[in-house]
Amino acid sequence: MKKINQTILLVEDELITALAQTNALTNAGFRVISVHSGEKAIEIVRSGENIDLILMDIELGAGMDGIHASQQILKDYYIPILFLSSHTEKNIIDKIEGHSCYGYVVKNTGIAVLTASINMSLKLHQAYKELQEKDALLRESEQRYRLLIETANEGILVAQGFNLKFANPMMLELTGYNEKELMSLPFLEFAHHDDRELVKNNHIKCSNGEVVDSRYHFRIIKNDKSIKWVEMSCVKIEWENKPATLNFITDITERKHAEDALVFNNIILHTQQESSVEGILVVDENGKILSFNQRFVRMWGISNEIMESKSDELALQSMMDKLTNPDEFLLKVKSLYNIREERSRDEIVLKDGRKFDRYSAPMNGTDGKYYGRVWYFKNITDLKKTKGVTESKNK
Repeated sequence: MKKINQTILLVEDELITALAQTNALTNAGFRVISVHSGEKAIEIVRSGENIDLILMDIELGAGMDGIHASQQILKDYYIPILFLSSHTEKNIIDKIEGHSCYGYVVKNTGIAVLTASINMSLKLHQAYKELQEKDALLRESEQRYRLLIETANEGILVAQGFNLKFANPMMLELTGYNEKELMSLPFLEFAHHDDRELVKNNHIKCSNGEVVDSRYHFRIIKNDKSIKWVEMSCVKIEWENKPATLNFITDITERKHAEDALVFNNIILHTQQESSVEGILVVDENGKILSFNQRFVRMWGISNEIMESKSDELALQSMMDKLTNPDEFLLKVKSLYNIREERSRDEIVLKDGRKFDRYSAPMNGTDGKYYGRVWYFKNITDLKKTKGVTESKNK
């Protein structure tokens, strides 16, 4: 089969042989560049000429022989070389061994054998080249993967059974152990004793390919006995042809402390709100109910269904139904929603004879942003009666 557009560099010092081989190879479909010395062959290669294969005569005349010329070329260029020999010496293999060639061809074997040897060498070279490219891509992928693992901001470890097989630098930083110390520990050793059952069960599930919470929290005990909160996720993998788990661990200690502080502050606020002698209602910038205390519900007799709906319209309607002057009440509410920065204090009278002190103030952030409004209602019925009696006596 002819190889069209393949360029052969023929290095042959016998002019008649070189001419015959050039003609035969050209007729076989190759493009041939013919030179008569190893030095000239090196010069052609270094010139940037696109050479697909070199036919190199082992025994050249004056100057460098074919083997040494090939050594010089192969130091810098990856080109397949097929040696030519005038005869089949027993030591020919010894001569070319270790010189990265594709074998040798005896010159007088004919063009059919020579062409077949060239085609085979080109195919082998292409196969080796593709293999090298795949290896290069694999090495590059491995390097990128290792770089990713080693510079990751979360701990990464591989566990097989309950033995650790791999840990990245961040995992060592999280636990405070060096690599040797950490690898010698059972998987559950650095987990807090109160959380080990959780970690154990999830690890077993993950190892069996069962569904595990995508992220779950537990505490680890560092080498210095200090405690950190972490968030972990895991996937089942193969490690050294055996089932294992790949685990990703993130330090959430600061976040956990912030969450705990927020929960504590909410408890304080809820306690303060519920222990207040005033009924409290908090709405957002659109008037939607954000929170309220039970005193507010009891004072106004609003149903749980309405309060649970968070509907300010339903709650407002329920309140207006109990007022002697609902229009004035509603007008004040709308005015305060429109004039967000205003504070207000007044008295309202209910149909059942009760009187409430109503106070309202805007909720503003430190940056001045408006978040809504707080309403305070205090039952002053008895206070007003006492004040009225006192005023009557003084008259």
